[in-house]
Amino acid sequence: MIINLPHKPIHSVKWLEDFFAKNYYKKPYDRFSWWRKYTSINKPLSKRSPLRDRILNGDFDIGSYSFEAELAEHTINDKFIKNYNDQGKFVEETSLDRARRKRLLEDFKKDESRKLEELVKSFRDLLPITEEEIWDELVNFDDTLIEFYYYITEKNPRKNKIPY
Repeated sequence: MIINLPHKPIHSVKWLEDFFAKNYYKKPYDRFSWWRKYTSINKPLSKRSPLRDRILNGDFDIGSYSFEAELAEHTINDKFIKNYNDQGKFVEETSLDRARRKRLLEDFKKDESRKLEELVKSFRDLLPITEEEIWDELVNFDDTLIEFYYYITEKNPRKNKIPY
């Protein structure tokens, strides 16, 4: 019998658990953000820190929220298989997992938007370049963020002479 699962996560549970074990701490329970289970090992640097250092520190890397949502999807899929013949029980057992997934995806969108806005603002403050030019270069660039930093700083002379 073929079962169509409710979600199709990209990564396996093993990969996700290894990823979290390597890059994140298990977060203690917090009643104000109960849906989040992990926090990054690296603390973000201050906004006054050089952009290059912030990129190397991982301040603009993808957050854990989408990966945590994938873990919730795996849990939902497991419960779907377990309760395949009783959909009412499935809905009841997954209500918390579905709420967690929804909030994690909302946090992911907010976090990624904030990081992109901060990145563009930082480039605009560092270089004599418009926001539109940064977006054009960023969309067409096909490498890591630190490589983009080196590419864009070599292409555009800096406003002030700073070591980074």
